[in-house]
Amino acid sequence: GRFWTSTPNRTSLRLTNAHWAVAVLRRLGIQERPHGGCCCQLRDGGTGNLCGRPLDLNLCHPAICEAGGGRQRAHKAVCALLFRLLKAAGAYVELETVIPEMFVRHDDGNIAERRMDLEVRWPSGKRHLLDITIRSPFAQDIPPDAHPGLAAERGEEDKKNHYGEAVSTIAIEPGGRMGVEALGALAQLARDAANLSAAMPGTCKAGRFRVATARADIEAEVARCDASRVLASLGGEATQTLGWATARAQQGGPPDSSAIRAPATAGCKPPQPARH
Repeated sequence: GRFWTSTPNRTSLRLTNAHWAVAVLRRLGIQERPHGGCCCQLRDGGTGNLCGRPLDLNLCHPAICEAGGGRQRAHKAVCALLFRLLKAAGAYVELETVIPEMFVRHDDGNIAERRMDLEVRWPSGKRHLLDITIRSPFAQDIPPDAHPGLAAERGEEDKKNHYGEAVSTIAIEPGGRMGVEALGALAQLARDAANLSAAMPGTCKAGRFRVATARADIEAEVARCDASRVLASLGGEATQTLGWATARAQQGGPPDSSAIRAPATAGCKPPQPARH
């Protein structure tokens, strides 16, 4: 919840009115689809074919919809954000870099390439391999009564089974919750940046990588991307869902709170899992 308790004194923490309204509703758990709404996200690179699946009451579907490219948008946004923050702290950072020592040769002779989302190297020679994954608690393999953070935990387990101990996984849920390994990795990066600042004072912008700042910025990015997916799924119904089309809003006043109703208690479990 760093984003929600931070003063929006940086561009990275500022959301548009529409994104902010959706993010707040989802944070409070009171978002609700319009009656009979269907997902309006475009398939096939925006060629005109809609997803068209019925939206569940609590708008869980947008978080895992495969249409519209939204599933990768948050992943790319977090990668780019960490790239900027770590580079400003004095690290040498590469995106989508090939790691030859992690290649795997299969029994049939084929070699599976391994790429890391970020390779971080410090002047001291220390290196971090980071893999970013966005995991939705609404995915099929997450039970409705799961404890908070299970999706991020599953993401960390999957990546560790795939890559082993050499890779640090930054697993994030659309609501901003991070896995234990992600928090540990951010803390280690902050210590490395501080050590560089102490060893090379005045030579770079070292030491500016702070865990609280990184967490707030990451949470803001995933909240923005999640809100974008909700708005794209709602299409023309978005303003009605947010209560902006009421008479009070049309007269220039605040939205009518009666237009925003609490969701039903029944959960939603769309069929496809969400993995990156």
